[in-house]
Amino acid sequence: MKISYCGTPSPFGTFWGVLYNGCPFTDARSVSSYDSTACSDGNFTICFPDLDAGTYYYGVAQFLGSTGPYVLNVSAAVCGSDLATNDECVNAIPIPGQADCQTSFFTNPCATQSLPAVTCGTLAGDASDDVWYSFVATAADMTIGASPRGNMDIVLELFSGSCGSSTSIGCADVSGSGAPEDLIASNLTVGTTYYFRIYDFRFQYASAEPGYDLCVVEGLGSGVGMEEGVVMSTSSSIYPNPNNGDFTVSVDPRSAYGSISIIDATGRIVLARNERNTTGTVQLLAAGKLSPGVYTVRVGAGSRTSEGRLMIQ
Repeated sequence: MKISYCGTPSPFGTFWGVLYNGCPFTDARSVSSYDSTACSDGNFTICFPDLDAGTYYYGVAQFLGSTGPYVLNVSAAVCGSDLATNDECVNAIPIPGQADCQTSFFTNPCATQSLPAVTCGTLAGDASDDVWYSFVATAADMTIGASPRGNMDIVLELFSGSCGSSTSIGCADVSGSGAPEDLIASNLTVGTTYYFRIYDFRFQYASAEPGYDLCVVEGLGSGVGMEEGVVMSTSSSIYPNPNNGDFTVSVDPRSAYGSISIIDATGRIVLARNERNTTGTVQLLAAGKLSPGVYTVRVGAGSRTSEGRLMIQ
């Protein structure tokens, strides 16, 4: 079943994402996914797949940015007929491996959970809207890069093997809401097909477009979501500089982690790490791992990615 706010005069920026079987509230059924492109006026359409026949109750809650008169449109379809085309692994969309990140835009309308959410870090989140992609490894080191167009909190999980007989071999969920995410995989077998899924970590009510830009590249780090022309002040953002490989970088304090990539003069990423953000700084301890010389350090935290010059003595 779909519920949409199409026609609401002042588009609602947020919605409630639960159906109930009775009053008072009983047997809650959570929304599986949502979309802000199906309505021509930018209002949301939300999906509740695989419902049993019966009566359901839906609450319209007043949130910031969701007030005033509204229109509700309710429609139903045969179960499975309106799901995302890549809702399951067997229908994964192939993504070509590239030397540089050239993204394609995707959404996950009316997706349903294929597997429980992976614990990637400390919490598992909610995989009720996961969708699937695949790529053929063209190098031993590959990176999946995804950057949300809105406030989606992206989770990526990578699998080896075939659909129905696969093994989880990696995940990425460090950047937080609205920020790009990289899943870096090493020791892959060139010529082998790998599968991965993407979903939103949190899901009860939501705001903003759930779409995302996606690419698969050779090497360690994709650069997806990077802001053009953002250059760090090396005197204040990287310190000490010069250094021996141990240094601290100032970052956006709102992100739990910061990704650090060290790039040599040929453009090759020679070191990539995700480090915990401590009061607006991340620290890299790499003494003895980098040859003396001049490098570019690329740092991502939250929705911001920036670059600066790094000198190793």
